[in-house]
Amino acid sequence: MILSIFRGFPAKSRGNRLRERAASFELVLCKFVRLIVSCAWLKLREILMNRIYPFE
Repeated sequence: MILSIFRGFPAKSRGNRLRERAASFELVLCKFVRLIVSCAWLKLREILMNRIYPFE
């Protein structure tokens, strides 16, 4: 995880801000990856359904 890099920092305001930024970055990255995976899954399912049940 990215957060483990920032755990060694002293608990100053700069360290906390950096930690918060890393956490929000991880959250955004997670959502982005989930979006890509869901889009890819939908496309794959569509292709598979067309192969199994081709349109007449």
